[in-house]
Amino acid sequence: MARTHLFAAAVVLAAGSAFAQVEPAQLQPVTPAPADAPTAPPSVTPPPAYNPSGDAAPAAPANIDEWAQWSDRKAYRGGIFAFAWLPSFPVGNLAAVTPNATVHGMEIDTRVGVKKGLTLGIIGSWNNFWTRQERATYTLPAGAVTAQLWRYYETFQLRGTVYYHFVVDRKLPLVPYAGVGLGVASSRYEILAADLTSNRYQTNFAMNVDAGTLVDLRFSRSFGAGLLVAFRFQFTTANFQEPTLSTPMNLGFVLGGYSSF
Repeated sequence: MARTHLFAAAVVLAAGSAFAQVEPAQLQPVTPAPADAPTAPPSVTPPPAYNPSGDAAPAAPANIDEWAQWSDRKAYRGGIFAFAWLPSFPVGNLAAVTPNATVHGMEIDTRVGVKKGLTLGIIGSWNNFWTRQERATYTLPAGAVTAQLWRYYETFQLRGTVYYHFVVDRKLPLVPYAGVGLGVASSRYEILAADLTSNRYQTNFAMNVDAGTLVDLRFSRSFGAGLLVAFRFQFTTANFQEPTLSTPMNLGFVLGGYSSF
């Protein structure tokens, strides 16, 4: 019995000694996951710089100055096609024959840039002045007639033009200009009295002097358009008799729109 107890004690002591010799497991430190680094923004290709020698508009103009440089080049080195309304007021001898202002007038204007600021072009225009007198006496070679009297002066003109465009402020959409036009006029002078009609035609020299401005609306980088506003003095060398209508002159406004090319 004593031997049994001694043997059991020896087994327990041996087991304890063996357990004491086992080293504890080494715990690996846990490294926290790194926070997501900020993502760099995607690279953006900058728009091409303004190229005075190119024909294309800037792809994405950075500021109004770049727009102005391109618009300035188009206005002066390109060209425009315009359609306008011509309300006019007779002056001089024309006012004595047909004193009424007229809204019957229109024109087509084409200009092509030949040098910065300078354009050459062609204008085709039409004006019609008229007046009515309820009772007037019209003298004939063989007598006279008293009746309601109508007088018409109508003129078709084709003129070559020279305009100079001024740079005032490239940040403003205004392009002032001034110039002259020289050409020919086909004029008609008509008188109606009762059942009598007198129609006379002449072809003469014509001239206009303009001062105005283009108003650039800048609809897009590839399509230029705007308004045309001007003041005009115009005359022809027509000379009609009975009653006399000599060198008809008028003052008017040019109100229209244009597209550039």
